[in-house]
Amino acid sequence: MSSPTLIKPAFKRARQPAQKAQRRQAVLDAAAALLEEGGLEAVNLAAIAKRAGVVKSNLYRYFESREEILVRLLVADMEDMCAALERNPAAATGEGRNDPAMIAGNLAAEFASRPRLCQLTSVLASTLERNISEDTLVELKRDILAAGMRLMNALHTAAPALGPDGSLAAGHGIFALVAGLWPMANPASQVAAVMARPEFAGFERFHGHFEENLRSAVQALLAGHLAATRP
Repeated sequence: MSSPTLIKPAFKRARQPAQKAQRRQAVLDAAAALLEEGGLEAVNLAAIAKRAGVVKSNLYRYFESREEILVRLLVADMEDMCAALERNPAAATGEGRNDPAMIAGNLAAEFASRPRLCQLTSVLASTLERNISEDTLVELKRDILAAGMRLMNALHTAAPALGPDGSLAAGHGIFALVAGLWPMANPASQVAAVMARPEFAGFERFHGHFEENLRSAVQALLAGHLAATRP
């Protein structure tokens, strides 16, 4: 009598560093796909595990929580934007330096082309940082700070008159503007329906006009900082 055929499990634990890195990236890619398809509500550990082809319990070998996964995506997007600005300084400076309108337009376009970065920035402080251990949060904050400093350097290149302190303050302000304007431009369906009523006429310019509103706000922010540096 022939021996029974053994069924091999689909999941194999990643043991080598390269395998672990590959598995981590598969998890990140799965979360990114779910986020793009269904928004934050669609991103949970069970769905991520299913999309990545791993057992849910094994996700904890690579990430400690759903929130860590999402912050890792945010950091990757920040680094991608900074790299784009560094590869093409004109994307930050435009045709001249210390020009608030030009700088604001270019930066707004860079953020608007990365909706995932904007969406995750809008919930970073309020949601994503609430379910991450202190040790992991220290690591993530270092990565965020490093990417943020790259953006500050790009700002300083675009507007030397800001100086280091002004570039730092302006950079913080820009991320605060992204965090506030993104959800206003992309409200929940029921909020959009309510705001479409005649009694709320005049506020529609905040819906679906993220890049335009961000450009205007960043221009005003930069103009104010530059004015403060003048004797």
